[in-house]
Amino acid sequence: MNYDDILEELGELGPWQILHLLLLWLPVCASGVWTLTYSITGIEPANGFRCALPCDSTNATFSSINLNKSYLFPLDEDENFDYCKPYAYIQNVQNSCSIEDFDHENTMDVDNQPEFVDCNRIMYDEFDMDSTFVTNLDLICDKQYMVALIASIYMAGNFFGSFIFGYMGDQIGRKLTLMIAILTASGGSLAGAFCTNYIAYAATRFLVAIGAQGNYLIAFGLSVELVGNKRKTFVGNIIGVPFAIGESILGLVAMAGVKDWMTFQIVISAPFFLLPLLYFILPESPRWLIATGRYEEAKALIEKAAKMNKVKLSPSLLYHEPKSDAKTIGSEDHGPSNIGIMDLFRNPFVRKVTLIMFFNWIVVTLGYYGISMSSTNFGGNIFVSFILACLVEIPSYIYNILVMDHWGRKPIFVSSLLLTGIATIPAAFLSDGAGKTVMALIGKFGAAASFSIVYLYTAELYPTVVRSTAIGLCSMMARIGGMLAPQVAIYLPKISYKWLPMIVMGSSAICGGLLSLLLPETLGTQLPETLEDTENFKKNDKGFFQCWASAKLKARTDDPNFGKSIDATEKF
Repeated sequence: MNYDDILEELGELGPWQILHLLLLWLPVCASGVWTLTYSITGIEPANGFRCALPCDSTNATFSSINLNKSYLFPLDEDENFDYCKPYAYIQNVQNSCSIEDFDHENTMDVDNQPEFVDCNRIMYDEFDMDSTFVTNLDLICDKQYMVALIASIYMAGNFFGSFIFGYMGDQIGRKLTLMIAILTASGGSLAGAFCTNYIAYAATRFLVAIGAQGNYLIAFGLSVELVGNKRKTFVGNIIGVPFAIGESILGLVAMAGVKDWMTFQIVISAPFFLLPLLYFILPESPRWLIATGRYEEAKALIEKAAKMNKVKLSPSLLYHEPKSDAKTIGSEDHGPSNIGIMDLFRNPFVRKVTLIMFFNWIVVTLGYYGISMSSTNFGGNIFVSFILACLVEIPSYIYNILVMDHWGRKPIFVSSLLLTGIATIPAAFLSDGAGKTVMALIGKFGAAASFSIVYLYTAELYPTVVRSTAIGLCSMMARIGGMLAPQVAIYLPKISYKWLPMIVMGSSAICGGLLSLLLPETLGTQLPETLEDTENFKKNDKGFFQCWASAKLKARTDDPNFGKSIDATEKF
């Protein structure tokens, strides 16, 4: 029983596949919500804060002192008010707060104020949220590093989620693993809404990350396994659309008026407890059932699919040899058992690819998540900017689908990285507002396009004998980029220059794009099986700026000599 053979009669993308692909969009959408939840609940009070002064009543607010901020706070190097070092308050008998009651020659640290200034009671000026996790725990000034640390902890959770749920998916099946991942992320997200302790909230975000990564990984894998080889590229790219929609839902909920961080997290967490109902609708992966020897279940599932697709299958397709031992996922013999990590560095070509892609996976995730996390600092309505930064991903995925099989993997990857850099570096020096937002959105388009294609491009660059090992190591590099993203996007502007994060992300993307010019094109070549097969890449005559029509690519792949020696002078 071979699922690819069955698909020739069942159809690679019929009504049965389309229905379940759309249903799998729901958990992917949830992963988008869980991933960027903290971008809203962790918004920092940009308009200022101060400690309670003797003149403040019990119900006083930030604006109770009727003075211009220039009388309360000095300016920092960027000409912004320095709320962490306000002018020193001069204690007086009347407990008044007039201009004369502040020493404009000396400042005090919020974290080291005299006893008559109550810094256990921080007052915040009005900002885009009524409250956030940051204001709830007063994560300001010397505690600002703790804001970005939560996001880095989340990215670390993604690392563990990949391993845990990747293994579970192979052992107990895709469908059950998906449900466990959904419950893990949903439970952690809802529990986080009731955490008023930093460590407890960080723990829930770590738990959410494990579940959210597993949820996306399994939903993605199951989607690809339902369709045929000709549809994998389309399905693998288009599944990024619900992820972007999920991210944008966060901005819409905040714009709808849910401005208290605890209420916000409950509202965006509770509905996902309905997702486990998909267990009774979604199919198990037919490929997994066949690979693990569960032929009768696979047969029943495929017959149900055939009925929905309105096709009649040849009985021979559903026949299996009873004496054949079931293979375990990944048990195929792909080469000598002594092939390992060090082989990624012994072969000159593979070593070059490995070093470049290690760097690029860090750069791609840094840019993708970094720009997303910076979107609330573009100026204007932060929620509109946030939503646009999420939705701009969708046209990038569509662009990849339409172009990658004509222009090639390398040109798209290189141009996407260069576009990210060319757009974000100027954005760093623009004033907050429409201009900065537009340039940042262009940069996010490029970051999303490179993020979408990097997995496919990496898989095609490596020979089969080391492909899984290479992708696993590249994924680890991606987690490094993910953990760096909040430090660069959130914390770096607090301790240095406001424009520096965009410079770091942009220059890194340009370096990655230029380095990628050294990589070969994989479109129109056969995937290498052994380390020696990588020499075939040198025989690919596809030019960087050359576009191939569908007929030309088909002629190449249908050629009986495909994957063998390719004459560089041959014209198609």
